[in-house]
Amino acid sequence: MNRNSFFTTTLLPLVAKLFIAGLVLVSAGCVAPGIPIPIHSGGHQFRVREIAFLNESGITRSIVIENLGNPLWISENPSALGYVWEMTITYAVAGTYGGELGRWDKIQRRALFLSFNEHDQLVRHEVRILNDHKTVAQNGAAWATGGGQ
Repeated sequence: MNRNSFFTTTLLPLVAKLFIAGLVLVSAGCVAPGIPIPIHSGGHQFRVREIAFLNESGITRSIVIENLGNPLWISENPSALGYVWEMTITYAVAGTYGGELGRWDKIQRRALFLSFNEHDQLVRHEVRILNDHKTVAQNGAAWATGGGQ
């Protein structure tokens, strides 16, 4: 069986059946799909207006710490800081016909990372969702060296 025939004879019909089954459950009122709702649950969450000053020129490491407080993560080589907070993402799924409600919570760690040049001038910053399988230091080091998550 070649790749195209596997797709058309096996995979496509399976995906179509699963899609139709999901539509039947939703339209029959058996299941109402959940919408993820993020709620701040720990640490200081930095809002856009709080960190707007980071877009100005001439921001130094000391100005950042003076305005945002002490960071959770500090790297000297390369020079970077990280501020971390948690969000609880709640997914609610309702079985509308019987009134049952299912809920699933996921803790999501987020960080504001900042990178500085050799003169302690801010060169970039970014809010990231952290990889759950790595420590804050590992996430920060990957970000600071351009390796992503």
